[in-house]
Amino acid sequence: KVMKEAQPHFDRLHREHKGKPIAEVEPHVRTMIRQLGWTADASDIRSYAKATSDGDRIVLRAGDIKM
Repeated sequence: KVMKEAQPHFDRLHREHKGKPIAEVEPHVRTMIRQLGWTADASDIRSYAKATSDGDRIVLRAGDIKM
């Protein structure tokens, strides 16, 4: 259920920020993670931002995140 509720946030991140520089995407990832009530370290934030910048869609699955 958590993944199902969070996926639209990751999809929006992808739509709005794919192809943008990582440094520009990172603040949006931090905000999204905070809004979801999740915690992530700087490495995770950067990984999500890099995947988004590279144009990769992040797909959430129970126990797994596919980039």
